[in-house]
Amino acid sequence: MVSFLNWLERVGRIKTNPLKYVPKVDERGQRRRVRRAFTDEELFKLVQGSGPRGVIYLTAARTGLRQEELRQLTWADVNLEADAPFVVVREASAKNKKEERVCLVPEIVEALRLHRPSDFVPSAWVFPNGIPRASRLKVDAERNGIQYRDQSGRYADSHALRYTWATFLQRNGVAQRFAMKLMRHSDMKLTAKVYTDETQLPIYEAIKGLPRLLDHTQIRAQISGATGQNVAQAVASIEGNGHAETPVNGGVCHGLAGCDAMGGMERAKGFEPSTFTLAR
Repeated sequence: MVSFLNWLERVGRIKTNPLKYVPKVDERGQRRRVRRAFTDEELFKLVQGSGPRGVIYLTAARTGLRQEELRQLTWADVNLEADAPFVVVREASAKNKKEERVCLVPEIVEALRLHRPSDFVPSAWVFPNGIPRASRLKVDAERNGIQYRDQSGRYADSHALRYTWATFLQRNGVAQRFAMKLMRHSDMKLTAKVYTDETQLPIYEAIKGLPRLLDHTQIRAQISGATGQNVAQAVASIEGNGHAETPVNGGVCHGLAGCDAMGGMERAKGFEPSTFTLAR
């Protein structure tokens, strides 16, 4: 609306845009339905335990096709014999109303070949019995031991299968630009931030092999060396000055070992070491 009113102002249809100074609504944290990706184990259970619907779930999770795109997919749109197999998402079913090719991973090529009837006709639907509704997926998920809604309130619903595809690509090192193309996104942020389930990314695996600065031997040597130095300084202070510095009149007690040593000397001279006990 703001853009439309700006255009009207620019071409002289109105004097000024009345919404020019209206601030945008902050939509952060306002998503009503937060989704998550299926893990590989969950997807395996869902596909294996859902009968004839399993191939549909697998196709959605390994192509990113939306429900309406899967519903309108015909065998004429599927090319399994090409050097780089693909399906065509026609503009009539695509969300952006733009026809695009989607490359197929070998797993889906094999699954669709097994699913395709020997007497198929190109105009026939790939999934003639329709696409499972969200309520049907919920039943299939829970029946196979999969949380439809996890402890964080995130849903594993039909559209989560598209999240699963994006996360699968990111987790297996597919370049961001390729992942964006396979998801058919116009903005890379959608692929990287919205549709990628960060909880499944191998973040620790990526950092645990980074080069070290110190090894364990050096760390132990530095720790033991620092402790020994503190003890030596504390004892030297007592022996050299004839009295111990407390946290009140001396400022700092260098190390717990130093406090113990000084407490022992205090006892030898008849002083009460309760101050050091409190400090420790």
